[in-house]
Amino acid sequence: MIKRINFTGRRKLLREDVQFFVKQVPGCVPTFRAALDFDSYELPADAQVFLEAYRQTSWQRVRAGTVGALDNLGEHELAEFSDTDSVLFRVRVISADGLHCLMLAEADRIAGGGLEQHEDGREPLLPVRCADLGPEVWRLDMSGDPELLVNKRIGETWREVAKHPAFISLVYPTALRCILLRIAGVSGEPPDPDDPNSWESRWMRFALSLPGVRVLKSTDDENDREEWVTAAVEAWCRQLRMFERFEGFLAKETAG
Repeated sequence: MIKRINFTGRRKLLREDVQFFVKQVPGCVPTFRAALDFDSYELPADAQVFLEAYRQTSWQRVRAGTVGALDNLGEHELAEFSDTDSVLFRVRVISADGLHCLMLAEADRIAGGGLEQHEDGREPLLPVRCADLGPEVWRLDMSGDPELLVNKRIGETWREVAKHPAFISLVYPTALRCILLRIAGVSGEPPDPDDPNSWESRWMRFALSLPGVRVLKSTDDENDREEWVTAAVEAWCRQLRMFERFEGFLAKETAG
């Protein structure tokens, strides 16, 4: 008989306590390792821990011991994937009780950081990955945590394209505006910036960190919210000198 997993009452693991590090060397199978911290969750020591990598219909699972005795955290080959683009990770803590499996805790849709860039545990606020976008050059995916998609038809240089000054100055302010409009207009109550679990709260903390951006209030009407978004985008563009970046790109193109 197939065991069914009961998701009722599961706890959400914080992103800072669940990290995945990915390494891809040309000509070699990509690998990953994980860093987990369950100290603050009061989970049963004998609960089983599983690491999962997935992309569309491809899926791979690794057993990582128990909460009280973690092991087998890496390195693991991502044998089901030829590359790490668009691969996401999750952690599941499961208590097996006879024929029933109770999901005790979970963290999902985690992007793997490159070892050379994310050893300190930092996670990019807006991950960039390639995808089949048909005739579109880029797209903002907000089906879960926001991701910036770049058309895979560009080829192996898509990462360089995403870092190009023209791309950054034209695309990123628009993406930021779309994300902030979403969190400002979801409901009458803006996201709580102190909530560590939701992506909306992470973006709210980012917006409030920008120079001159005020706290968004539930009493603000639609016009006030749109003005708040515009003020945040403008503050970010000034901070990173976006217009100057684009001017520099135009100058090089004209000189060439």
